[in-house]
Formats: sequence, C-alpha cells, structure tokens
Amino acid sequence: MHSNHNLIATLAIRSRHFGGNLWVATQKFRALANIIRVNLTAVFVWPALSNRLERKAILEEISGRYTPEQIEEMLQHVSRRPYGFLFADLKSVDPDRMFQDSLLQYLRPTE
Repeated sequence: MHSNHNLIATLAIRSRHFGGNLWVATQKFRALANIIRVNLTAVFVWPALSNRLERKAILEEISGRYTPEQIEEMLQHVSRRPYGFLFADLKSVDPDRMFQDSLLQYLRPTE
C-alpha cells in the first residue's frame, strides 16, 4: 500500500498548481493512496478486472452521479468491443458527457 506521503502522492496533490499532469497506471486500484484516488480527474477502466473486490472498489469510486450497477452495465457494454475500455471524466459538469466508450462515443447508463 502506498503512503500518503510518498512522491506520487505529493505529485497528485501539487502538480496541478504548476500546470502539470500526472498519469498513474495500476493493476491494484485499492493500493493507491487515498489522497491519490480522491484527486483523480479521470479514470480509464478496462473490463478485464477479474478481482471482484478491485472491480467493486473502482465502481464505487466513480459512481458519484450513477449507481455502481449502472456503471457495471456500461463496463459490460464496452467489453463487447475488442480492447474496449470505459473512460470516466470525474470532473464533468454534464452527466451526459461523463462516460465514454473507448473515447469513441459518449455513454449514458439506463435509468
């Protein structure tokens, strides 16, 4: 587990003040320090997550406007495309533009 005081956490907190961007790739989402996860502005999620707890953690983290079940439905949709992924813009003010299927089209969960 990463500490809230390591270099990556420091960059996650401060890089935006200097006009920087930070990309973090991980196979274990829950291993990222909480301070990193709460400062995320976007997330790419590949549906190949076989670990049920990791999948649940990611769905809960990005489910602000929608339920984890609705996001799971979108994740199932993007998995039909070879190499498909779900992109979530966590700072989107327009709910219709929050999720994208492989950056090709916007997705909106069914109500």
